Amino acid sequence: MSRVQSVLHTLEIPLLTKAESLKHCHCHLLSFQLTYTPLIIYTPALAFSQVSGASLNVIAPITCAICIFYTSLGGLRAVVWTDTLQSFSMIAGVLVVTILGTFDVGGIGVVMERAANSDRLEFFNLDPNPLVRHTFWTVTIGNFFMWLAHLAANQAILQRCLALPTIAKAKRALVSLAIGTLIFAALSIYCGLVIYAKYHDCDPVHTQVIRKVDQILPFTVMDVANIPGFPGLFIAGVFSAALSSMSTNLNALSGVILQDFIKPCLRGRQMSEKTASNTMKMIVVIAGTFCTAMVFVVDQLGAIIQLSRTVSGVTAGAMLGIFVLGMMVPWINARGALIGGICSLFVAGWVAVGSQRAIAGGSLRFQTKPMSVDGCSYAFPPSNSTINEQAIEEAFWVFRISYLYLTVIGFTTMVLIATLVTLITGPNDPRKVHRDLLSPLVHRFLPEPDKSEQPIAETLLVNETGYILAPGCEGPAEKEFTIEEKK
Repeated sequence: MSRVQSVLHTLEIPLLTKAESLKHCHCHLLSFQLTYTPLIIYTPALAFSQVSGASLNVIAPITCAICIFYTSLGGLRAVVWTDTLQSFSMIAGVLVVTILGTFDVGGIGVVMERAANSDRLEFFNLDPNPLVRHTFWTVTIGNFFMWLAHLAANQAILQRCLALPTIAKAKRALVSLAIGTLIFAALSIYCGLVIYAKYHDCDPVHTQVIRKVDQILPFTVMDVANIPGFPGLFIAGVFSAALSSMSTNLNALSGVILQDFIKPCLRGRQMSEKTASNTMKMIVVIAGTFCTAMVFVVDQLGAIIQLSRTVSGVTAGAMLGIFVLGMMVPWINARGALIGGICSLFVAGWVAVGSQRAIAGGSLRFQTKPMSVDGCSYAFPPSNSTINEQAIEEAFWVFRISYLYLTVIGFTTMVLIATLVTLITGPNDPRKVHRDLLSPLVHRFLPEPDKSEQPIAETLLVNETGYILAPGCEGPAEKEFTIEEKK
């Protein structure tokens, strides 16, 4: 019986007949992990550089080396336990900054009053124009598709769900994730309002006290928290968030590369658990080294939040599209999925690269909320950021679409192209697709199945940490059970 070892294996039966047909999806997953992970490391390295004055060129390699070390040796068990401990450190760091900042400006009332007076709070900007960067629609629709892709088509999420003994516990874990994410997002938003209230009349970016907008949070820590040891607590929280995400990505990446790229090359020959574990450790080291080098490329690009969403959006749309088609549309064939995925990656990548080039060239600029320097108590050099408006041509309208819609663009392209190609080349017979592999929502629309249909007996190989072949987790604790037993 086959063993589900990567998130993409779930598609081999309901959608495609050959594992090679999924290689474009594997490449989507790998490109996301390898390009998104450097962004994760860049943020704490920049924060530490602001707080300590140490060079980014020194901090980033050290951070990556630590993460590579414990991920390769500890496997999923180390990743899960460090994630748990690091989450508390991360929340504590932001919470203390928020509390101290609130007291420093005069209370919650002052924070909300200054935010309201400067139009920082826009809950219902209902402008439907997709070229507007942030509206109610771009935030709601864009985040819906982004989080759907993150939860439904993500190798790291599958790892953690398989690590749990029952589906009921996996559901509870996802509910806990949703609640925790909402709480932390609300805390982060309020922290941003506190920072604005603190510097509403003396912008440290305009006065050139800090080099990048991304440095504003660590700058605030050093400014409002004159408590011995607190800057260290904050840096620990920031690094915890980064190390948690990086270790998760490296562990998931190693599992996918081993199962979907290396094992098929063995042509049926068995790989021992020790060899598989050592291979995954080597993959973690190589991938981590690549991500370390990419950190220095990220330093030359734009704002980290938009950049991270842009990078993830390029591949998330295609991955979400193929999973939705695999679960909801049984007649989509392999060729349609393949061509649709390639077109999705191309279109989303074209929009992403075009927008980033336009931002770098100055033809795409975003109108920001006004800031003041009237309350500054120190001298600062005059700003020399004057731009010749007549010399710069406005970017092509496609590149001005909100970056939050990038996942939607990729998903829509994937679904439309895959459907069109399937209609041209001939659809699959829905009667030959087992109902257990499709969403219950579409069962009522399916024709009667073949009488020869047999129950699905997919087997999951797990150990005490949950993930198959996680480095450092091999041994007698492994066990097998079917999907029905897991319920």
